[in-house]
Amino acid sequence: MVYLVALISYAVALGFFTHSLLLLKDVETLIRILVLVFFYIVGFTYFILGLVCLFSKRYLALMCFSIFMILLVPVFSLGSSFINRIYDELGGLNTNRVTITTNLIVLNGSEIDEASRIGMIADEEDIAGHVLALRLIEAEALSANEIILFDDYFEMIADLAEGKIEGAFFPSNYRAMFGNIESLEEIIENLNVLFDYSMEFDNDALGNDRTLTEPFTVLIVGVDANIPNGNVLMLLTYNPQTLAATMFSIPRDLYVQITCFNNNFQKINSSASRMGCAIDTIEKLMGIPIDFYVKIDFFGFVDLVEALGGVTVDVEAPDFRMNKGHDCGDRLCEQDSKRRWGEHTVWITPGEQRLNGEQALAYARNRYQFRDGDAARNRHQQQLIMAIASEARNLRSISDVVDILNILGQNIDTNMSTNQILSLYNVGMGIIRNMRDDNPVFAVERMVLEVYDLRVFLPRARSHTWALGYFQDSLDEIIQGKKVNLGLAERELIKTIDFSVNNPFEPRPLGRGLRSGDRLELMPSLTGQSAYQAEAWARARGIDVTIQHVNPGDSLYNPNAANGTVVGQSIHQNELVIIQTRLTIQVINRSSNVNNPPPVQSETEPEEQNSEE
Repeated sequence: MVYLVALISYAVALGFFTHSLLLLKDVETLIRILVLVFFYIVGFTYFILGLVCLFSKRYLALMCFSIFMILLVPVFSLGSSFINRIYDELGGLNTNRVTITTNLIVLNGSEIDEASRIGMIADEEDIAGHVLALRLIEAEALSANEIILFDDYFEMIADLAEGKIEGAFFPSNYRAMFGNIESLEEIIENLNVLFDYSMEFDNDALGNDRTLTEPFTVLIVGVDANIPNGNVLMLLTYNPQTLAATMFSIPRDLYVQITCFNNNFQKINSSASRMGCAIDTIEKLMGIPIDFYVKIDFFGFVDLVEALGGVTVDVEAPDFRMNKGHDCGDRLCEQDSKRRWGEHTVWITPGEQRLNGEQALAYARNRYQFRDGDAARNRHQQQLIMAIASEARNLRSISDVVDILNILGQNIDTNMSTNQILSLYNVGMGIIRNMRDDNPVFAVERMVLEVYDLRVFLPRARSHTWALGYFQDSLDEIIQGKKVNLGLAERELIKTIDFSVNNPFEPRPLGRGLRSGDRLELMPSLTGQSAYQAEAWARARGIDVTIQHVNPGDSLYNPNAANGTVVGQSIHQNELVIIQTRLTIQVINRSSNVNNPPPVQSETEPEEQNSEE
């Protein structure tokens, strides 16, 4: 009887253990096979020896064998439980469904009644601004209100601020959408969410069946848990065959076309409220497919660093003492993870040291104390990523791994499947095996995008915003480097280098120092130029021109301006030129024949005639 109980218990427990081990696809396959073969041999041996003992009536030996087999049952149970727990934790990282929320926003102290006008986005495919807005109208019985349709959010929030509408439907990340827009900063702080409506939708950034034995790309997105915009946008590539990686920090204020905003230009961090939008936008910008994304919030980053016991970083000395009006002295200072100053201010002394979670986050966010601002912040974020990778290789105990998974499960989401996440084990082991004592982390090719300042006028918001443009040659070199790492292009060999004994050769980060190529052009002021000059400028950029003559007595008429001088223009100064198709200019006309003014000088007329006139 004991023999049968032990045999059946062992077989059932081994079956569950086998199923659990098979879940760990591509993780130490040889070891898993050897373990299973060993335990199956043990089971078969017990089956044979048990029969022999029964027939030979060696009951004491059979009892000893049976006790040993029964003791293995809880071992299998614990092993299965642990493996299943890890598998479930990994499965929790994958987000197949996402929650999208629309908010009905009003100015502080305002209410909505039947006479209130409410703004809504006209685009029927806009989930937060239109689809969910209709659901909220029905849920809160707002169908009697006048609904005003808008083409974009900027015009809608400007009208809300000016009192042209009393309420408006915005996505839950509306604070991030309008950040750094001068006239809206105070308005945003004066807004209140009156109603909200949420629904789950399929994740628009679903993963794929790509294996991690092939070169792949990962977009790392760090978001503020309170304001869900992309404070960190980092594109990584890794080639398992060459064990080479690239790391590119995308400036959060880069001014690009956002695919989910009808390809309108906006800061790239605004796309991170929806991962599908961020991926599509960056793919459009770089022409490189993004296979996976990993999204982590501030709190998750702090907890991750704490779980690793901190990270060792050589903290760069700041250039300035002030940070958002706070005197930091010779140290770095920054808000904590909950955006608090005062007694919660995080202080960091420059130099190599061990940073805790809050300090690491503060170092990753600080930009106002550095002369190169966003470039410094991107540099520090790359430092921290490398430091985290270095610390992760020191994980030894099972409890450490479980702690990390618990933290990630609460604060991270990704489009990787559980099996793809498990495949990262092999990627990590390949990196660790190739680490050298004098180089504690694997070699990563870093990339630096050369940028320039843009102060763009937003006509619909009736205000300016500070942003960054990029030099096309710099971006092109970065794109080429990533394609090489992914095996999509051949590397161009460097045939000549300059170096000296006193100055050893150091490779230049891809993209750095290249400040040529196409740039985003802002609309200049054409006032004071001749109509001919204004027309020539516009036609060179494919912009159609209409001339309006300004006659004596008109509001724009300037008696001191020469005949044919531009005194007004329809496109506001500092608007993006690339999106313009038509330009109207107002030109001084002193002809006595007002109804039939003389034609403006054509660019085809000979120079001799111009000089005679």
